[in-house]
Amino acid sequence: MRGANNCYLSGQLSIQAIHQVPLNGHTELVVHGWVQPKVHDPQETHPVLLTGKHAQLILDLARQHPHLKPHVVIEGCLFTQADRTVVHVRFVDILNAFA
Repeated sequence: MRGANNCYLSGQLSIQAIHQVPLNGHTELVVHGWVQPKVHDPQETHPVLLTGKHAQLILDLARQHPHLKPHVVIEGCLFTQADRTVVHVRFVDILNAFA
């Protein structure tokens, strides 16, 4: 069922890894990261996968402000990658940035 695995996250986004993946004759930018909700347990984190324009947006922000971590709202779809559940980001809204 399409849309059955939709989810929303809000919190501080941290970048874990950046990759260039070959896809149909060109390379696709892929960013692996974590969202840490602000109001919950500080140890709680959710893995996210950003691709294309969303990945570029986050990387541009990280280059401009290397010591800041943005507070974001993410809409995405859950999927399993290497035996763990990851949120593939379809929409990201940057609310603000903080240290």
